[in-house]
Amino acid sequence: MTQPNTITLETRGAIEILTLNRPDQLNAVTPDMIGELTDYFSALHDRPTTRVVILRGNGPEFSAGAELGSDAFAAPGKGRPQRQLKMQQNYSGVVRLMRSCPQPIIGLVHGAACGAGFSFLLACDVRFAAPDARMNAAYIRIGVGGCDMGSGYLLPRLVGLSVTSELLLTGRFLQGRARQSNRLGQRYCSRRRTAREGNGICLGDAAGFSHGAAIDQTGAQRPHRRAEPRSGAHDGGPAAGNPAGDA
Repeated sequence: MTQPNTITLETRGAIEILTLNRPDQLNAVTPDMIGELTDYFSALHDRPTTRVVILRGNGPEFSAGAELGSDAFAAPGKGRPQRQLKMQQNYSGVVRLMRSCPQPIIGLVHGAACGAGFSFLLACDVRFAAPDARMNAAYIRIGVGGCDMGSGYLLPRLVGLSVTSELLLTGRFLQGRARQSNRLGQRYCSRRRTAREGNGICLGDAAGFSHGAAIDQTGAQRPHRRAEPRSGAHDGGPAAGNPAGDA
């Protein structure tokens, strides 16, 4: 993997800390970031020395979602449907790779996690949330499918069909105690302590995580781990499933 421009990597023994690193743009997701995330998660499948991955965002927000002015939203012209489909497959492919890699992924969320950022969190195995964390399926608010990047597949498996339908059809934010009650933040800690607690659980339970990852690499299945959402879209395209059909 070449030196990334939109993400940073830090290694602490068997733990890798992956940081979305476009703070001035609120970690908005671009095709370049998707390419770097694809390279990273693809390589994890053949790197058994990495046992745990921590995913976090640099700056005031976890991720504002897809950058609307990027090439992800294809310009009009000949071949646009084909270009758009390819872009959708690239974006949703990151979620598929996250769900199929053998390493547990811990998401540390503060501030906003919208659209594509929300889908990244859904694809994590464990989520730690700061009090200011707020999440929404922003897709429908910009006039696209509503179930993008695997959200129509993963969300009902976490919060049930009824809550999923409300979140996907309205795009409303889930935050505070409502987020806790819907199990989208297993720990509720101060913003200052979010990263420390997430790192701590990895370091403190390294043996257990390592053992679990080793078992998983032999073919054992963690709940929902091997299930992959259908190829779908980023924040700017059709859905990766629908809550009624997937639940």
